[in-house]
Amino acid sequence: MSNSPKIIFIDHPYFAVKNKDNNYRFYKGKDANGKRIYKQCKDKTHYAKEVKQYLFGTNGFFTYSRDEKKANITLTEKNMNLFEYMLGETKDISSMKANNMIREKMMMLSNGKFATDEEAIKKNYLWSKYFDNSNINLMVLSFDKTYIDENIGIDKFQEEFTTKIMPMFLKKCGYVDPKKNLDWVVALHSKLDRNNYHFHIGFIEKRPSYLSTTNKLVYKQRLNLNDTEINFMKRQSVLAIEREKLFKPAIIELNNSLEEYKKYFNYKDKSFSLKNFNSLDLEYKILRLGKLLDEGSFKRDEKHINIDDTIKKIKGIKLFPIARNKPAHRL
Repeated sequence: MSNSPKIIFIDHPYFAVKNKDNNYRFYKGKDANGKRIYKQCKDKTHYAKEVKQYLFGTNGFFTYSRDEKKANITLTEKNMNLFEYMLGETKDISSMKANNMIREKMMMLSNGKFATDEEAIKKNYLWSKYFDNSNINLMVLSFDKTYIDENIGIDKFQEEFTTKIMPMFLKKCGYVDPKKNLDWVVALHSKLDRNNYHFHIGFIEKRPSYLSTTNKLVYKQRLNLNDTEINFMKRQSVLAIEREKLFKPAIIELNNSLEEYKKYFNYKDKSFSLKNFNSLDLEYKILRLGKLLDEGSFKRDEKHINIDDTIKKIKGIKLFPIARNKPAHRL
């Protein structure tokens, strides 16, 4: 586990069935006394059966969070698979409502779209197959709710984390072309009474994608993330939030300015042509006349402007009239 002032990171990876470093031992949560529980299997066949039942079966996966009540669930209690857990299946309706959690907007896929129940079922099947050759990394990334809400908003942050930060993180971990070769999900859970948002994250290789020391693509053998990789994820998360905090006011001001400038253009024209190109010369003369009047000295025959003619035009002009039957002039 790694800590920072704003982010808490927890990692619980699982050896691929065929990983040659596999010790056939996997994490199953904590007992009533808070002691970590590991299941030691006899061999590869036993390991494959037990860990797949735990992650992808119907009476295995219960939690890798630090929630005390959930961590104390007995291992014999029937529970849901990994993806059902991410979709909030273990939470009752009142808990979901109290924490503003909506099943249809919890687990985000690598493409930035939320998973349907049908897609979750499909992933549960595919990941159980990928798991023969690929390690599974399950993580929790926890944030202060106020910090997120005041600076970026959880909806935008979940999308940016899933579609931008995760691919960068996976490249940092040594994977080649993550969008093509890996699959990942990011599920948003919250604990509003603790002012907390947290992502449940999982990723797996669909095919060999780790660049080895011999410059070949292989399945990654090393199980645990190192400090450099963990800190990269945390740093990129903070940068995304702080970037939005810094630029959001400037973007709002810029957008307001653009909306003001658009008033001078024909909004119905995609090329944003001026509403009346012929008004440019008159506009110049009006500005010039105002300058001369402000200076308090001018001549009727001032060569740049015919004052009497201009004043007559000013009296009858409708600001920026739109020509109904004439094509707009382009700059």
